[in-house]
Amino acid sequence: HEAFLKAGYDPTKKVIKGESREMMKIPPLAPNELRNPIVQQMLSETFRVVNAIVTQFGKPDMIRVELARELRKPKDKREEDRNKSIQKRKLREEFAEFLSKRLKVKVEPNNPDVRKYELWLEMGCEDPKLDDLDAFLKKGRVIDARKYQLWKECSRISPYSGKVISLTKLFSPEIQIEHILPYSKTMNNEFTNLCLCEASINKEKGDRLPIEYFTSKGEVELAAFKERVKAINNPGKRYKFLAQEIPDDFLNSQLTNTRYAARELASRLEVLLPPIQDGEMLKPRVQVVNGQATGTLRRLWGLNSILSKGDVDTKNRGDHRHHAIDALVIACTTPALMQTLARFSKFDSLGKLTNEKITMPWRSFLGDAETAVNSIVVSYRNQRRLIGKKPNKTTVKNLALHPDGFIRQSTTTIRGTLHEETIYGAINLNGESSFVTRWPLQKFTTVKQLEKVVDPKVREVLIKRVKQFENDVKKAFSENPNDPVLMYSPKGMRIPIKKVRVINPTENLIEVREKSFVESGNNYAIAIYEDPATAKREFETISFWEATQRALRKEPLTQATRNGKQLLLVLHQRDTVVKYDSHPEEIRWDDIDYMRSRLFRVRKFDVNGIIYLDYLYVADLDDKADRNRLFFQVSPNTIRCIPVQVDLLGNITHKQGAA
Repeated sequence: HEAFLKAGYDPTKKVIKGESREMMKIPPLAPNELRNPIVQQMLSETFRVVNAIVTQFGKPDMIRVELARELRKPKDKREEDRNKSIQKRKLREEFAEFLSKRLKVKVEPNNPDVRKYELWLEMGCEDPKLDDLDAFLKKGRVIDARKYQLWKECSRISPYSGKVISLTKLFSPEIQIEHILPYSKTMNNEFTNLCLCEASINKEKGDRLPIEYFTSKGEVELAAFKERVKAINNPGKRYKFLAQEIPDDFLNSQLTNTRYAARELASRLEVLLPPIQDGEMLKPRVQVVNGQATGTLRRLWGLNSILSKGDVDTKNRGDHRHHAIDALVIACTTPALMQTLARFSKFDSLGKLTNEKITMPWRSFLGDAETAVNSIVVSYRNQRRLIGKKPNKTTVKNLALHPDGFIRQSTTTIRGTLHEETIYGAINLNGESSFVTRWPLQKFTTVKQLEKVVDPKVREVLIKRVKQFENDVKKAFSENPNDPVLMYSPKGMRIPIKKVRVINPTENLIEVREKSFVESGNNYAIAIYEDPATAKREFETISFWEATQRALRKEPLTQATRNGKQLLLVLHQRDTVVKYDSHPEEIRWDDIDYMRSRLFRVRKFDVNGIIYLDYLYVADLDDKADRNRLFFQVSPNTIRCIPVQVDLLGNITHKQGAA
């Protein structure tokens, strides 16, 4: 901020009609302004909330931002990390300067070519094909750098197969970078969660943990895998390879994103709330608070008990209002309190952090906090865009026609998954058309699923096999080379069974190419129609696939009438509704306590018209982890609700439509 002022520019003010005025809102981010798209979204959402608060209540005296980082990190360790970061940045700047001269184009330190150059130096030109820098930069890919690091780390041995990975094979599609803990369950894309894996094994493993995958392969392969893991030098990776379940901690990738977001946010908030002069010093009005300190203070102040039924040690992440509790803690975390926490914290005999110097911010703090939390109305940003336009650039060699070296284009993008991944084929079974796909034996989890097997002889063999293991399907079909699942041909030849064809009972399949079918995937909306005279209703469930096709054809999502009935209501996933018992007029819109007890969110709906509603504060967490999940189901004939909009500040407005 001081540098801006000395340069004669005040970023906290803007000029309107020749007059300098104070900034009253944070300017929005430009598209792709930040390198990290997750951070871009986090900051954009925060700006919307801050601007809404300032518009209604005016500027605050101070803003505190939570920064996720380790608590009480030693000074020498902080200095060491800082020096490493500075050295790494300087080195990349030197590499970027060298490449700019060599390639005769401006190369920034964060350019992918810099990473390729680092890899080239790391390889030491051991492979004669990499001797020429220009050739390598043209042929190399950013992902290859990670592959090479992982290849060195595992001593060129695949931890999954135990086979040697040659350098030639390393940069081929046969070898993939695989997430040890499934990305779909952890969203962890850090180097510490990556390893090399054969493409075929990666596909077979799917979203299972390594230990789950090898348990299904049998005791022999499981024991061999555990021996290979012992040779891995990284203890963190050894732990992940042998983990029995997803670790219940904050994801490393999320921590990194949060740190970056907090730094960016703090700097941009100063545009709205610049430092003020305090004697000869500038006093900042935007402060950064340690993230782990937030969790400690939340427990020491007993705030966890508000949403966890009196349990002060457990944070209830199944309730969205825990974010508001964190915000309250951050607001009360002063620099002096941080010093007290860092200086006087101790660990008791059970290893729990304690601090006798920490007291409540004020006498009635806990009671006031509980009252405020219970008065919160949670709002959701429900974006329903089905299709969009994405700008991109295509590199071209004809500089005479295109001096910039590229062509700007725009492509249509779909805002979601169109269909499920499994491909089905059509067969004639007992005179009727049926859809089938192939399942590995390890996919079966119940005896009842064996009824789906198409071939009656194969089905009989599998049922007999399961009975031998006392109906334990998992043990019966675990891969064991000493006891494979077999059937015999008419000539007595042994035929191993690894995959079988199963029938898909669903008829709502889409033909994506000739004789290849897929399930439509998630449902996008449900339209409810009613006859004004008889009050009889019917519905139409619209899949994401069908909604997208209608949007591409520029057709309306729903029709005004259906079979003589008028359109009554359209619901989408994550819509907010207010329920009533008999008639919409009974809703007490001005009674906030009444409204909070009647507000629900549409979680999902199925092709049979069953609509699942849950309370507004319930988070999207795994059923096993969410102890306080509250939801129920209604049908199009029994639902009585009105869609509403809850804005950023919790204000409720009535939308069109009522059922």
